[in-house]
Amino acid sequence: MICLYDLVDDMPRFVQNFVFAERVAKTKSLLRAEQILPLKRANQHDWLHSSFAGLFVKVYDLGGEFELPFTSSLYNSKAGLPSNAYGLIRLLEAKGFLRPLGNKQWSIEPLFANAVGPLTDLEALA
Repeated sequence: MICLYDLVDDMPRFVQNFVFAERVAKTKSLLRAEQILPLKRANQHDWLHSSFAGLFVKVYDLGGEFELPFTSSLYNSKAGLPSNAYGLIRLLEAKGFLRPLGNKQWSIEPLFANAVGPLTDLEALA
């Protein structure tokens, strides 16, 4: 099971890849449109939001299942995640983007795979 905390430090390296960065932008747009990521202070927290969206892109690439072992906002913040990461994941679950697998473990649902998955031919050409 992939732990989100293990992926956070590598996010700056991952987003240097243009295709990965495009998938992150697509995912972040969906999360904002669905009101999962707040628009308030979006510029101030842009990197956190991009990093959070990028985690799901990378999780998808690694099989689509992950865990977030801690719910503490302080721990999440110190780990480089949005402080309310657990709450955001619960919102994703409530909207049908994630399916719970166990205690603090989820898998990406097909509805979310449309955003975090590979770019279509049309998206890659644009």
